Amino acid sequence: MADTSKQTTNRIQEFGNQVGQATSNAIEGMKNVAENVTTRANEFVADASKRAETAGQYVSERADEATMAFGERMKAAGDASAQVGQRLKETGDYIEREGVEGLSADLLTLMKRNPTVTFVAGACLGFCLARSVSCRS
Repeated sequence: MADTSKQTTNRIQEFGNQVGQATSNAIEGMKNVAENVTTRANEFVADASKRAETAGQYVSERADEATMAFGERMKAAGDASAQVGQRLKETGDYIEREGVEGLSADLLTLMKRNPTVTFVAGACLGFCLARSVSCRS
């Protein structure tokens, strides 16, 4: 019976060793899986971060381009309005300096130099006045 008991003990120890080895193998496999998952997750996060950075740069560049284009257009509009303002100031200065008599004298001189243009302008003005009067009636 001592022999059977020793065999049983040996079998139990062998079974325990097999269970321990299987457990060690399972733990090692789980560690490998966890490492692979961690590596892939880190790669995914790095890739997503890089893509987000690239998208952010793209949006930033497009916004800068739009701002620059808008700024250039606003500058052009500002320049044009400055020119209009300058011309209005010059016209006001001219009228103050020459008065109504000087303005009418310059207009008569212009009409004498360009009679065809004067005739066409008068015809257009007459047509526009006639249309505005007939539409009101």
